[in-house]
Amino acid sequence: MQELARQTEVAVEHLQAELKKLDSDAASNQMMLHDDGQVTYSTDCKEADEIERLKRAELQIETAARALMTQAADVDSDATAVLRKAASGEITAGDATSTEEIKRTGREQGSLTTDPPAPQLTPLEAKEYWDALSPEQQNYVLSQHPGWVGNVDGIPAAVRDKANRAMIPVERARLEAERKRLQDNIDDNHFGGTFTNEDAALWYVEEKLKDLDAVAAELGRLVPDDDQSTPDRPRDLKLMLLDMTSGERGHAAVAVGDPDTADHVSVTTPGFGTNVNGSLEGMVTEASNLQKEALRQLDFVGEENQTVATIAWIGYDTPNSTGPGNLDTARGGIDVASDSKADDAATDLANFYRGVDAASETSDPHITALGHSYGSVVTSHALQESHGAGVDDAVFYGSPGLGDAGTVSTVNARTLGLDEGDAFVIENEGDHIADFGTYGGDPTRTGDLMQLSADEGVDRTGIAREGGSGHADYPRSVKGPDNNEWLRMAGYNLASVLTDSGLEIEEPK
Repeated sequence: MQELARQTEVAVEHLQAELKKLDSDAASNQMMLHDDGQVTYSTDCKEADEIERLKRAELQIETAARALMTQAADVDSDATAVLRKAASGEITAGDATSTEEIKRTGREQGSLTTDPPAPQLTPLEAKEYWDALSPEQQNYVLSQHPGWVGNVDGIPAAVRDKANRAMIPVERARLEAERKRLQDNIDDNHFGGTFTNEDAALWYVEEKLKDLDAVAAELGRLVPDDDQSTPDRPRDLKLMLLDMTSGERGHAAVAVGDPDTADHVSVTTPGFGTNVNGSLEGMVTEASNLQKEALRQLDFVGEENQTVATIAWIGYDTPNSTGPGNLDTARGGIDVASDSKADDAATDLANFYRGVDAASETSDPHITALGHSYGSVVTSHALQESHGAGVDDAVFYGSPGLGDAGTVSTVNARTLGLDEGDAFVIENEGDHIADFGTYGGDPTRTGDLMQLSADEGVDRTGIAREGGSGHADYPRSVKGPDNNEWLRMAGYNLASVLTDSGLEIEEPK
């Protein structure tokens, strides 16, 4: 009973503090928060932009209020249940013999419970679910059930990172057990896995184990400290996604910097042939270089106090030519000529954008969607399906089109849910994949999007940039005369859109 009283006091104090914050938020927006969680306010004499801002604030406050009410009801229900058990003599010492064992047994029977997030929560609801938990309950979730929150969009990036790192050994043990089971079955079968497809299943399990190794290696990679006398230091990385169950291949997303506190956040979606094992290291390196260039540009325009986070998102089964069978190369070709994988990934990517927006501690983070190759198709579908998903700008590079396969595209900023002038396209010289325009035509030829340069030239900060060629080197850096790594012109323009600096260089009309 003592433990129940303590936990109830902690939980109620947390709920009261969160409610006080909500009342303050409502008052600052000239709103009234009612006992039933509803918010009311006046829109008289207000401009359209202000009304839109108030609608967003209303949704946030009402969602948070509902989460607090749900948590309060859970605390009340748990406390009532424990009191009834105590009154009926159901709380006993059991087989405990020592004082410490008796205390532990009592705590186990007389404690509040913590529920997992409900399925199908919106990212904003997930964020408010987490905030409604007391610090003690949050620690319980992270220590006992990290799988509840690691991949839930809207949960803070630092929480997802801690949860997903904890899941790496758990997933490895699960996959190793599955590998042994499949291998034993194949060894016991005279025909191996030929007629059961267990040999193919084993191949994918092996690939996911390699994916886990790649994630662990990337998180463990250190960078030299500027002070040669001090040891190398960990990088500021957040593991925002670790999913080894929902697809044929492993999925992961890694942020460079902290998306929850950053003023500017980008999410890069890759295309054909991308996988965690073979691509995560390169994508994180590119994200790191993009962040550095973005910070340099912010410093150039006098915004050195603003911060940037860049996210590499491999959150779907990309079209891929590798696999356990002889026909997998052909299957990869069929997949990349179809928009079915883009359709399958669109909702997950849109929710990821929304999650970044919901979890942000800044009032209105500037979010940029970046899509390369087939990833531009995924990005376009995600934005169209969700009418923008909280994204402010989008850049499509090396894009084979932004619509559906075999149709004429009518995609523009408005259909993407963006403001006019906030959707951009970049194409390298000699990028024949982009020239094909498989998904509604080459977007550089429609005139519906702002066209940014990938050509050699001097940028608006005075740095000479190399041009790009072909399909792959848009975000890649080259070593300059000063022996430092510099992005090409395309990468410079990606950073300019990311920072909303106005420094981007357009293609000549």
